[in-house]
Amino acid sequence: LKLQFLYLIGSGLRRARTLLVWGSQMRALPVCLALLGTCAAGRDGLAEYDARKAMFLERQRRMRSDQGAVRNQLSEVERRADAVLGAMRHTLRGNMSGVLATPLRAVKADIQSTRLFAALHAMPKGAALHVHTDTMLSLDLYLQNVTYRPHCYVYWNKPAVPGLPIGAVKFFPSDAAAPEGWEAAASLRGRVHGFDAALLKHWDVFRGRVAFDALHDPWGPFQTFFGMLDPGYLYRPFFEDYWRLALLNAVDNWKTDYVEIRAFSYGATLYDLEKTYTMAESLAVFRSVVDAVKAARPHFAGAAVIYSQYRGADVATIWASLEEAYQMTQQFPGLVVGYDLVGQEDAGHSLSYLMEPLLAYAGKLAYFFHAGETDQSGAHSTAMNLNDAVLLGSKRIGHGLAMAKLPLAAEYAALQDIVVEINLMSNQGLEFVLDARNHPGAALLAQGVPLVICNDDPAILGTTDSMAYDWFVAYMAWDVDLASLKQFALNSIRYSAAAVSVKDRLASTFLTKWDSWAARVAATA
Repeated sequence: LKLQFLYLIGSGLRRARTLLVWGSQMRALPVCLALLGTCAAGRDGLAEYDARKAMFLERQRRMRSDQGAVRNQLSEVERRADAVLGAMRHTLRGNMSGVLATPLRAVKADIQSTRLFAALHAMPKGAALHVHTDTMLSLDLYLQNVTYRPHCYVYWNKPAVPGLPIGAVKFFPSDAAAPEGWEAAASLRGRVHGFDAALLKHWDVFRGRVAFDALHDPWGPFQTFFGMLDPGYLYRPFFEDYWRLALLNAVDNWKTDYVEIRAFSYGATLYDLEKTYTMAESLAVFRSVVDAVKAARPHFAGAAVIYSQYRGADVATIWASLEEAYQMTQQFPGLVVGYDLVGQEDAGHSLSYLMEPLLAYAGKLAYFFHAGETDQSGAHSTAMNLNDAVLLGSKRIGHGLAMAKLPLAAEYAALQDIVVEINLMSNQGLEFVLDARNHPGAALLAQGVPLVICNDDPAILGTTDSMAYDWFVAYMAWDVDLASLKQFALNSIRYSAAAVSVKDRLASTFLTKWDSWAARVAATA
């Protein structure tokens, strides 16, 4: 992109103002002094003012990242489908505006009952680019597929301790091999009345949330979820079934044909009753499952791993994780595609604190950083991770909530084509943005930052059945239309880490599905 710095002194301006004018086709629009000048009272007629305002609004429109070829090339069928969706939204905004500022669990059934949700559920969505490892399967399926297996044990008979909450599951060869506090799930089911329901109650950490509670930090229960399910998830026999079911669900119910997963970290590898697997062995198992799902769903283009290290780990572990991630990208090209740091950003190490190891691997690994997942601001706040993320060349930004407070970071993201992964339901669930109408993603869209819509942690949020909840809320809350939705979906393919040939195939498949979907929506007019 070419940059031109125009130094303009308009009538009524007290100083020279520097305007950054993008040279891309999307933003190419002549900038004139009349557009920037102040309105001289008594000299401008209504016609002149209206003309300047029209130019101003057109410039503002063209800055958005959902303008351009996708919008300009909509078919007549797509335009009719757009009108149908718009009419649905208009009706709902009159009587369902409250759902945008209410915890999902309280309004989920209301959302599901709408024609708009049904349409968005059926809509092809391209790729899922921001979803975490053991949150892709519903808790009911997890219960049936984990705790009914032989050798499954549940931590139940002792008080919770740091890192070991009540309800944690893991596999041991025998009672003798199980540490104190662990009991076979089959035994617990026999002696504890309603054990399955009680266990699900522990796992469903956001259960019963019908209102926001400023006095309780949602991150505590959120982190506890992983402490309960991670040990069982890594048991190889379950791991294979988990990913088969999870990827089939992503294809059949999320309406995606490619998935990139934040998964695996230093020291967290598969095990069975006889051995602990190496990272390479664990990834080979994952690859075999992906290949099996590709065979079962020929239009599924595959899945990739973004190696994701806990950001609270010590610096030595960060060094080791970066090296392991790099080695795995070499051993599994196309399967392991990059590196991220995960966990509560406000509580973990900043990117600046970890800059030495991150800089050392910046030329070796593609970065996909969680950054700006915070409501803080200021020069010494967590928000500063965004500056480091874009300067480190992060290919995508996870969440990016603070970017709206950092205009230069937003400009840089737009210039460098860094996409932001928007996760509305997650941001609401963790109480960063209580009302989707105030979500920073809307401002980033208006500033020209490319966006993708993602679903982050579906099992915790209660959204494993559909990816449409995030899309529904974005469509209801923001100034977007069908062209915007199509742009978001195409962005998920364009900004994925898949090979160019895979992207081409994904785009072709997506467009075929999209045209069919748009025709069905248009036919309901």
